[in-house]
Amino acid sequence: MKILWLSHLIPYPPKSGVLMRSYNLIREVARYHEVDLLAFNQKNSLISYFESIQAGKAKSREMLSQFISEISYFDIQSDSSSMAKYWLAIKSLFTNEPYTINWLKSDDYSLAVADGVKRKHYDVIHFDTISLAPFWDKHLKTPCVLDHHNVESHMMLRRVDHEKNPLKRWYFQQEGRRLEQYERKNMSAFDYHIVCSKDDGLRLLSLDKNLNTMVIPNGIS
Repeated sequence: MKILWLSHLIPYPPKSGVLMRSYNLIREVARYHEVDLLAFNQKNSLISYFESIQAGKAKSREMLSQFISEISYFDIQSDSSSMAKYWLAIKSLFTNEPYTINWLKSDDYSLAVADGVKRKHYDVIHFDTISLAPFWDKHLKTPCVLDHHNVESHMMLRRVDHEKNPLKRWYFQQEGRRLEQYERKNMSAFDYHIVCSKDDGLRLLSLDKNLNTMVIPNGIS
């Protein structure tokens, strides 16, 4: 099969939870199928492991190209400065969608998805987090899979209980509730949902009982 893999980060190096899961999932799938990758470049992630962002992009491309057919990276607009992130967080309070969804919106990425679908005729499109859901299109005829590293609304609302700063606690509560509404409204667009645990599967089904879920647990090799 031909698979288009949409990622909210460059899945390399496999050095932490989300990176390890993303890297090993895509590597395993690529053992049996042709995979193309469209990944957002989270600068803070790369700079944690490499001396520069450019060095990280170069090394990750070298390593991932060993099993991925086509690789494209995209910058995140709100990564341009810390103030850009704060401004987007504030602005998201007055939009129809929460920060978690607005964070990755990109015209360039949308065009790349549309071009890839038209050019390669993929059999499956994999969305590696709910933040990539805006790139789903109602005209897509390709089966779509949504991966949940966590049930994001649940994780956000849990932060409310542990946050001592009242302003942050209020923001997390607003974000969590709005994100939960978004999940309820949009998850049915996807044909399958991958979760890390049975508990996360039950959390998804509590939002929409008709979802098709599959557990692929994290592991240690």
